Amino acid sequence: MYNVAINALKSAIVGKYRLRPVKGGWRIKDQFTTAVKLVASPENSFGFSLDKDDPKNRPFRFFTNSPPRGVARMCDAIVALHYGGKLYFFIIEQKTAHEGDFENQLANGKFFCEWLVNVLGHYDHCNPATVEYIGLLVWEPYPMPSKQTTSPPAVSQIRHPLFGERCFEAANETSIPLERYIIWCLANGVH
Repeated sequence: MYNVAINALKSAIVGKYRLRPVKGGWRIKDQFTTAVKLVASPENSFGFSLDKDDPKNRPFRFFTNSPPRGVARMCDAIVALHYGGKLYFFIIEQKTAHEGDFENQLANGKFFCEWLVNVLGHYDHCNPATVEYIGLLVWEPYPMPSKQTTSPPAVSQIRHPLFGERCFEAANETSIPLERYIIWCLANGVH
């Protein structure tokens, strides 16, 4: 059932809004000097971005060029992932040196995904009651010393009122396995 939702997204979203697929995952748009890969099985996931700076390529073209503050803001990426019999939506925001307005961009991304999931559910592409949302703040990686550890960093939670305990940050990672956050939530009883 959940791959039905992934396939519905793939057939509904125009190619220019899709994240660039890379072996074993999705590449976040080129905001960072170092590329960041979101690791997820391409067969069980789909990534897209509605955060376009080009005024001719705006996803919400029905908005004026100057909509009210925050209305047309969007997170940097969204990845829908079918894992363990459930559908997870990762709402992802990238930041460089300072936090900026990540809370509102994650919120807008979640609101959009909830609308999308409800529409998909209305037409039997998924069950909105069983979809989980995970927020992820990704910091730009910086060059590491040559003797870096190979173990993955610990999961780091951040506070966000709309995500509860399902909001995390990833710092200095060029490859971010999304399943790690699902596994952490399951192991810690976060639903």
